[in-house]
Amino acid sequence: MSTLTIPKSTIPIGTFTFQGQTVSIPASSEYARFFFDLARRVGGVSALSNGDLSDNIDALDADAQLSRSDPMAQDAMRAVDELRQTVSSLRNDCDMLRSQIADRDAELAGLRSISDLRQRVEQLEDRNT
Repeated sequence: MSTLTIPKSTIPIGTFTFQGQTVSIPASSEYARFFFDLARRVGGVSALSNGDLSDNIDALDADAQLSRSDPMAQDAMRAVDELRQTVSSLRNDCDMLRSQIADRDAELAGLRSISDLRQRVEQLEDRNT
């Protein structure tokens, strides 16, 4: 609910003009209590009415019942679930492949160092001969 600020009791509720003379309508604690309770009962200055709430609930309930009873909607929901499972499985496969690639890269790095060592040994042997 929105916050309401109750005006001071010195501020008039309104004015009216009678025979050319403007008269103020003073605020009293009864008026303040009345307006506060009224605002609280209707839900503040921007709340939905009971009718709006009822209509929205009925519409949501009708949509829920329609989606449960509509065979095409049920098939679509099953297809969405299957796609989610497929995507999850593919993500797992991708993670496994990334791990295997990282392992092969480490093996290649080891083989490169052996190859570099062999080349260095061959260079040293060529110098000695």
